[in-house]
Amino acid sequence: MHGARFAARSTQYSKKRSSDRIPTLLNSPTRSSAMLAETPYMPRRRGHLVDNESNDYINTLKFWPYSQERLFEVATRELVEEHATFLLSRALNIGRLIAVVGAGVSASYGRTSWAELVDRIARNEVSKSSDLGDNHLVAAIKAQLQAILNEEDPNAYTVFQLADNLNVKLRVLQSLEGSQRPTIPSMRADVAEMTQNDKQHMEHLCKAAGGSVSITDMAPPRWEHVDESIRNTLGQQHNPQKPIPPYLRVAFALRPSADRVQRYAEYCKKYTPGDLQRNDIIARSRDPLMHLLKTLRIRRFITTNYDAEIERLFRDEGFRNPPGSNSAWEASPQKIDPTAPAARAIVFRSNEVGALTGFATQDRSPDVSVVYLHGRADESREYIEDLVTSEFDYQRRYASSDESRVAIEEATQLAFGANPLLFIGNGMSEDDVLRQLRLLSSSSRLLQRHGFALMPAWSKGKADQERLKLLQRFSVYTIHYGIFSIEGRDHYFLEYLSDYEKAWRKGHKPKFEGNLSDQTLRQNICNELAAFEINVDLEFKILDLFLKEQVSKSDDAKYLFANLIDAFQNALLSAALQKIAQHRSDWKKSWFLLPNRLELPPATAGERLLTRHVAEPVLKPNRDFRFHLGVPSPTFESFLRELTDMKACRSFRVNASRGLGRGHFFSAFMARRDQVARKLGLQDETNYYFASITHSTEVFSIFDQLTSFLSAQRSRLGRIANLAQALKHPGVVVLNGVHVLFDANGEPKNSQIRRILLELSRSECATVFLIGDWSNVDLTVFAETEKTPALPCQSIESTPPAHMKCMSKAIDLERFDPVVLCCCYFPTVVEILVLERCSGAQRACLAEIAQGVVFEPPSDLRGRLVAAVCKFDSVATPEKLSKLTVVESLCVALDSNRYLYSLALAACEVGATDTGADHCVKNFIEELTIEATHIDKARKPSKVIERVLDEYDRRHRDHPAPFVFRPRLNMDLARFSASILQKTVLWHLAVIGQPVIAEVLLACPMIKVACGRTGNGTNRINDDVFLEVLEEMVERCLVMRIQPRGGDAEEETLIANGVRFGIHKLMQEHILASLGSPLIEFPRADKYTVSMYASQPSDLPALTASAHSDIRATISALCAFPDGVNGPLIKDRNSKKLQLVAVRRLRAAFAILRSVYSVGVTSRFDASHSSVSRDGLGEPVRPFDDHRELVRWVYQQAKDPAPSVFYAEELAWLCNEAAVLSHVQGRLNDSVGLYDLAESAAKDFEPEAGTGRTVERGSVRTRIRLNRCIAQIDRGNLLPVESELEAITRIPDETQPLLAVAVGYLALVRHIRGQHARAERLYERALWGNPSTRRPGHGKACLAESEDTSGPADYQPVVGLVELKRSRACSIFYRHLGDLLRVMGNVPAAIEHVKTSITLAQEGGHEDIRHSSLASLLRCGFLEKWDQKLILGQICELETYASTMGIPRLMAEALEIKARVRRRAGDLTEARSLATKALLIATQYDLRLRKAGVLVLLGHIHHELGDVRSARGVAEAGALIARNCDHHIALAEATILKAQIGRGPL
Repeated sequence: MHGARFAARSTQYSKKRSSDRIPTLLNSPTRSSAMLAETPYMPRRRGHLVDNESNDYINTLKFWPYSQERLFEVATRELVEEHATFLLSRALNIGRLIAVVGAGVSASYGRTSWAELVDRIARNEVSKSSDLGDNHLVAAIKAQLQAILNEEDPNAYTVFQLADNLNVKLRVLQSLEGSQRPTIPSMRADVAEMTQNDKQHMEHLCKAAGGSVSITDMAPPRWEHVDESIRNTLGQQHNPQKPIPPYLRVAFALRPSADRVQRYAEYCKKYTPGDLQRNDIIARSRDPLMHLLKTLRIRRFITTNYDAEIERLFRDEGFRNPPGSNSAWEASPQKIDPTAPAARAIVFRSNEVGALTGFATQDRSPDVSVVYLHGRADESREYIEDLVTSEFDYQRRYASSDESRVAIEEATQLAFGANPLLFIGNGMSEDDVLRQLRLLSSSSRLLQRHGFALMPAWSKGKADQERLKLLQRFSVYTIHYGIFSIEGRDHYFLEYLSDYEKAWRKGHKPKFEGNLSDQTLRQNICNELAAFEINVDLEFKILDLFLKEQVSKSDDAKYLFANLIDAFQNALLSAALQKIAQHRSDWKKSWFLLPNRLELPPATAGERLLTRHVAEPVLKPNRDFRFHLGVPSPTFESFLRELTDMKACRSFRVNASRGLGRGHFFSAFMARRDQVARKLGLQDETNYYFASITHSTEVFSIFDQLTSFLSAQRSRLGRIANLAQALKHPGVVVLNGVHVLFDANGEPKNSQIRRILLELSRSECATVFLIGDWSNVDLTVFAETEKTPALPCQSIESTPPAHMKCMSKAIDLERFDPVVLCCCYFPTVVEILVLERCSGAQRACLAEIAQGVVFEPPSDLRGRLVAAVCKFDSVATPEKLSKLTVVESLCVALDSNRYLYSLALAACEVGATDTGADHCVKNFIEELTIEATHIDKARKPSKVIERVLDEYDRRHRDHPAPFVFRPRLNMDLARFSASILQKTVLWHLAVIGQPVIAEVLLACPMIKVACGRTGNGTNRINDDVFLEVLEEMVERCLVMRIQPRGGDAEEETLIANGVRFGIHKLMQEHILASLGSPLIEFPRADKYTVSMYASQPSDLPALTASAHSDIRATISALCAFPDGVNGPLIKDRNSKKLQLVAVRRLRAAFAILRSVYSVGVTSRFDASHSSVSRDGLGEPVRPFDDHRELVRWVYQQAKDPAPSVFYAEELAWLCNEAAVLSHVQGRLNDSVGLYDLAESAAKDFEPEAGTGRTVERGSVRTRIRLNRCIAQIDRGNLLPVESELEAITRIPDETQPLLAVAVGYLALVRHIRGQHARAERLYERALWGNPSTRRPGHGKACLAESEDTSGPADYQPVVGLVELKRSRACSIFYRHLGDLLRVMGNVPAAIEHVKTSITLAQEGGHEDIRHSSLASLLRCGFLEKWDQKLILGQICELETYASTMGIPRLMAEALEIKARVRRRAGDLTEARSLATKALLIATQYDLRLRKAGVLVLLGHIHHELGDVRSARGVAEAGALIARNCDHHIALAEATILKAQIGRGPL
């Protein structure tokens, strides 16, 4: 019990014990007690943001409750309470919150307050000593006790200890003298009498008034017993027969005369406690326990009080007392529904460890329970001597060295650590409670327990100190009530009352007397309380009696004012609880309130051309751009010639491998689109849509934009139906990079993509698919009836719908002529190699001549070019021009890769005008030709790019003017490394992976460093100069200019004409390879749909630790993650430009998260990746925690009411990605909630068909549903998951990997439910497919070829995951199959399967799955009795990985296995400790299957330790969870344990 309100008043009694009394209580693994005692509660300042905090940054943190470290820097009341409200709402929604109730709540019901109890016990023991004569020891104790009572802040436990010592001494003296007087009751018996109910308290008050009565029963005091003058003052509206609210206790406070007390006592005897109704005691709106139970729906309570007020609430609300419930109240059978939820009371003692364990791990249930942590005052006196009151009691319970103390501590830590806690009515100064929090806050880094303290605000200084102390030391968020803000000023109303009471007692002038009379403040208080149906008019009338000096100073008045403060505090507390309920409701609504989705601007009326991600369309005379419209493309000319006599064709597949000039072809197509239209016989007013897929992290907005562009009409039929309707309108659609829509097996990445491509290929529109690598593309998607892939140059006949007459045509692009291209784009190189020195105008003329030749008929192209050049320059001769064969040789060595060829020739031009440059250029070309010839084809692009960049490094070192095309840069970059800046820009463009504006790059920290942008604001390279650097890199063919997003005129106006910059995919591959990425075109690894937990690409980067650090810092800076380093994302919300830049930054951060920093990448990390901290000062980050927070922060930023940031599909991706990250870690409550949110976002673009659950095939929602099913399996919700998985396996034409994964998890469900034979067949089907779909050599020879009955009758045929080469999914199901074989007793076969799982996970780079499989292998090794040291060594590896990466589910499994090993070794105490830790993690993260198994293990350990009572309690808890989950294995083990204990099977 805590004296909450007495902490700021003269009658307070502290419950905090000094550290010298119990030194062991303050010890922690990381911080000594001295450190804790000396730690000032001041913000820790880190970085530059702390001293110059902006309001924008603080406002940003308000909506981000996941960064506790930032609160230590900016711990304002508003910020802490905003975070507390958010996290408390979440805890309430999860349903695992435990209310820790103290004496401040009991005071609301007229119970004896803590301060009164301490005072009465002390004086009671002193009065007993007067009857036994003088004794020097008794006298000494009495003197010491009296001295402590006279202190300003007496220590309650010291008072109780001295009172107990005195009581013991008195009882000894009584026994020695052989007195016949009644035996002196123990001090604990006195405590029980004073707290069990109110009758002893009433007797005490009556005796103090001079009466000699004995009240055996209690009834509510009524107004008729109050002095008439007071009644008249308060008004006649009070019915004399109406009960007085006990929290006022006016009748007792006024202390009537002795005869009136006698009459009152007689009156009270007429009533019995059973007749007392709860609303007679307190109004429902002012009942804090009722609000906890009914309004907040809390079902578990821990109390340090001795009274049974919580149990009386259970009785009054109709909860039944099951057998063995240990209830303090016996309810009438006729008043209790036998089917009502049960109420259970646990009076915690050393033999109740099992009961407390069951309480701590209890699942969500309508049943209620309460734990009396320090005992309960019971009329039966059974528990009286176990009350924890004195210092000795606390030492015995929490600081003894015996075995029971360790078990008690572990069980208490389990209760306090596995669940969020709400402290109410507590002063938060009790060491026995706070010790558990302190130990937990400094223990495992994986525990993220949240505590909340609802406390009265007695003053600003005290509230600030409490807020910081509790947060820093114990991770407890404080919510203070009693603060009212008026016109920007905070009023601490309880401080005003407390100050007035102190001043009134001492006769001083109150400091805040004027505030108490302030009508504005009063009206504000009344209005706020009235919103919760709480009326405090009576309290204010009594307050006015004092303010108007109508109450004389007396003990009666002192009691009256003290109880008046209690009354106000009760009203404010009840309102605060109801306000929390409102916040919870608002939080739930806001959780599912999605950000506004981004939609591409509609086409302008009459607009005939719309583009997405295309090259810069403007041709400028200074030839700044290598790849621009208006420049001839030889490959496009060949395409035009192929269109002759093909007017009936509407679908073309243009095959062009990377580097052949596909991008240039695309630009030329857009520039000369009218020629194509005439060739195809289209009308003059044809709509044209051009989009490059390779520059985007999502593709469906492209098709949505196309739908809107071709047809303004939209319906709720879904994306495919809308697109099909729109494609009936004539037009030309050109899609570049279609090959990225296919996976490594040549299949479309999902069914939606397949159907979209099919609709495009058979539409009325002329559709051109530019395919980069046709060899790995399933061409059947381009023709509905086609059965076999066609060769690249063959036409594919199709059977179109009745309204179409077309065929699909495949066209190969011709390779470019290297000499012609060199003359067109690199005349300086031609000049150096062939011609005499000429002027810039002459070089431009040479380029124009070369470009003009390309437009002429193709015959003898090079001959005409030579003739034209010779005519232009008399010095030139055909013999001299033959020297250009050197560039032809270079082109051959580069495999005719246009990009590499252009990159090399552009490098030749750097410094080419200097003296002696001719020799350097020729040498560079010859050396590069020789080097490229001897490099294998796969590694050639990367090696060539590396050689070119090295050449730039050399030129930058040696050349006085490294940026030859930008003379201004030579001055501005004189003191900088041009190479570093150039490589840094390329690194960022590669990592971001999509075109960005310059402002996005300038927000990245490494670019700031490369530009010399120091922290003091000095910029050696300003924005304009940086733009020129980018333009120079464009000229060097290192960077490409991309035009603004289609139709976004506003962005084009505000941000540098809206121009974005990107790099070629070969350059991106080269840079990402240095970070650990395979040499792939990265969009090929993007599935263009949400991530799946069980199936992730194997060709993702395995980032080095330094690359991880750099990428993480880049994302953090782009999205302004609040890690103590970054400022707010938008500094001026009135600036439209800054808002647009913020959107571009967020989209760049999203692009990184979706590509090189996705969950599939993080799952490849090892322990070395957690070696960096966010701000360089704190703890190393745990990659999964950090990644999850980054994703959620980006999503949170999208909720800003500023411009929309993400498309609907991207919002679904963000929610699902955060869910998968939480899922990998084992944070199942978070993951399931986020999956729900992701599906809610997906409904925006995938509406349900009718009222059922059916959605479009290949839908995002199906993948999300499958992910959620997997998470629900670990939560033990098997029955609904089984039906959901069966429904997924029936979806026709679904992608094979998804179907196979669904079948595999259906096997797991049946595995857990004990259907072993059916589970084994389903595992085999998931891994090796149906017999009808299995290729020779795949699958088990023993698998029956007959129809299998283990799945639904209408299941879809499944191709096995082994054949599909899905390494992650294969590893998962090999592991589960191994676990099944282990349970079935075939351990050798289980070991082989688990080893295969480990191999597959290692080959695929899935470190999280590899470690999980290693845990399964150790379980097998445990059964096979492997060497214990070997197993423990492997477990240490698991623990290290789980701790450093942030995977609590793996840590729980490792601890469980370790506990089993220690149990077998006979170290039962250590085994119990390990099992308890595993149980704590499993409970905190809702790993119900793991929890059930660990509970049974813990029951075995308790049984072997000889603690049968605890073993039975734990076994019952484990069996209950196993039964609810249908966990066959755990339930069977629990049944065996119960039989061993002696109670028979469950």
